[in-house]
Amino acid sequence: TKHGLSRAQAAAWVQLARSLLRFPDAYWGADRIARVFALVLAIDTGVAAACADTTDANALRLLACALAERLLRRAPNIVSGLLEVVKDLVDHWTALAEEATGELATYAHRLACLAVAALAQAGFGQANKAADTACRELCTGLFARLDSALGVLALDALAAVAQAARQYAASLKSCPGIEQWTALLPGWISHTAQAVARGGERAACFVGAYAVLRRLAASMGCDGSGEDEIAGCAATQLGEGARESSGLRLALAVYAVYTPQVLGASASRVLALLVRELASGTAESSAACQQRELRAAIAAITGASVDEEQALSDVVGSYAVEPLLQGLDEAAFVAALTTFVQGMLRGGQAAAIGGSAVRVCVRLARKQDTGAHAAQRQRAVQRRVGSVLTATHAAISRADSAEAAADALRIVDEVVGAPGLRCTMHDIGEALASVWTLLMAPLRQAPDSLADLYCQVCRCLGAIARRHGAPVLDAPAALVPILRVLQHAFVSRPDSAPALPNEPWLVAHAPFPVRCAEAYSRLLSDLCQARRPDASKRSDGGELVKLTRGTGASGTAAVLTAYVPQVLAEFCVIQAGGASTLVARLPVAARATGTQSFRGLSWRPATPTAAGRTAIVASPAVRDALLPGWYALFDCMTADDRHTLLAMLATQPAADPSAQQHRAVASWPALFAPEHCDGAHEVLKSLYQSYSDHYKYTGQV
Repeated sequence: TKHGLSRAQAAAWVQLARSLLRFPDAYWGADRIARVFALVLAIDTGVAAACADTTDANALRLLACALAERLLRRAPNIVSGLLEVVKDLVDHWTALAEEATGELATYAHRLACLAVAALAQAGFGQANKAADTACRELCTGLFARLDSALGVLALDALAAVAQAARQYAASLKSCPGIEQWTALLPGWISHTAQAVARGGERAACFVGAYAVLRRLAASMGCDGSGEDEIAGCAATQLGEGARESSGLRLALAVYAVYTPQVLGASASRVLALLVRELASGTAESSAACQQRELRAAIAAITGASVDEEQALSDVVGSYAVEPLLQGLDEAAFVAALTTFVQGMLRGGQAAAIGGSAVRVCVRLARKQDTGAHAAQRQRAVQRRVGSVLTATHAAISRADSAEAAADALRIVDEVVGAPGLRCTMHDIGEALASVWTLLMAPLRQAPDSLADLYCQVCRCLGAIARRHGAPVLDAPAALVPILRVLQHAFVSRPDSAPALPNEPWLVAHAPFPVRCAEAYSRLLSDLCQARRPDASKRSDGGELVKLTRGTGASGTAAVLTAYVPQVLAEFCVIQAGGASTLVARLPVAARATGTQSFRGLSWRPATPTAAGRTAIVASPAVRDALLPGWYALFDCMTADDRHTLLAMLATQPAADPSAQQHRAVASWPALFAPEHCDGAHEVLKSLYQSYSDHYKYTGQV
């Protein structure tokens, strides 16, 4: 129209684009994809520009770019039919990536790279001269913008071309435009080498471009793939006295890792430089654009796909630190591991870098790994398991976010889950203490991230129960309080209950979703299936003794029977309305030590929160998800155990002097008084009835 599309007309186009996005790919035939792509281009370049409102225009462009990316990934050959306009399209998406922000800029960035990659595929793989010419002209224009705000886009596009050239390296000599490529590449390589030597803000991008162009030249048999022109610059920048920007030093260090003639015998020095640069926090605290450039440079050097959401320290740890550690001898590996553990104890950015590197060391120590130094790495990590878990506990105690806590907990998960590592009773106790400290932390994050953290805790505890059954069965009292505490994540929080300043995240953000209840049920099942390794077998992977009831006090069933009723009783009391007493405020000393006890008919609180709250697990879906866990506990209990627990829940207890003392100190009431636990025995009877009707095997089908 004369004044542009109205809001109503734009809304109709938005609805059309959303409908196309929801349409399954399976129903798009080869003849329809080109038509849909033409419609998408019309929406992107024509309809969106005609919108009178900027918000509508951006929404249409975002939907069109998302749909165009989906179509290009499904059928990249459609670019070959758009050779007359493909350069204009790439210029349009390039300008959009430079001017827009957020998701729109990301989609435009990926679209431009996909279009260039599709042209390279057609030119190199199908010997399409027009596609090869268009690809070369686009690469020439993008190469000239490496030193601009579009440097990351230019680097990603060149990397896509290099990947296509590597894929069709065997047939490139017959490509019609190979002479033009071989004439351009030496000059480009020399230009990037000079830019690296000059340094500057975007020098990291040029390091990645240099690695990409050398790979491209090697695939095409070009002279530019000979002597490394930045080897001398790398040796200077990676020296002890160099004072260059962190981005360039990190990029050159990663480049040295993947270039043997640059790395030479200085692996330990490069590793120390990487750790020092990351621990300084300069790269992590730099601008977002500089971090994107460094990630793009690492992806270009390694040829891998780097997640944009992944922390820079994890990227460097995965693609630089780990390859370096694999080549170190035992002495250097021990020195590096000691440095990482000490960094975890110092705190700050050094703790994050040290934790990421320690996880890499533990992964390298897995028994299945092979190599020249695999046995030495495993021996070095085995000797320092206790130190690693102690440092991890310190890192968890300092964590102020769910992400930091999850990163530290991953180290515990790696240690207890490594097939080649043996954990002593002290090690398992340190791991459980770390989990307890994490559960008591007052984290304030988004509910989704905390739900992920809860599931991660359950997976970690399940790994401890599965792989280290002997320590768990020797001291189940250390695990039972954690199992009791975890149940309070499903208690519905009263609307009138105010949040406390230091309230643990487990209670402050309750109730948690169904997937957390499923994770908790799997944890209880893993615990009930815990077994001791056969003492007669010296090997780590010896057969497991299948112990049954009645084999003695040291049997699995006998040990679990003494403790699993506490876990089951916790749920019964919560459902009977006793959550307000079970979650009274713990004193500071008790909260620090995590002491819990079960004394006859009196229970101490399982987790700290505000007193005076009465709530239950109200969600039917959550209760159904918890049923498999309760059934597993019933499998471990005899009839006498069940009758004893039923009597405890139904009978008023005698006065307990310790409870009276706690009541005087912190207003702790008697936990099993009738006014609080009336009905808990009915909950137990209902659970057992469901167990008998729907789960228990009776010998009949």
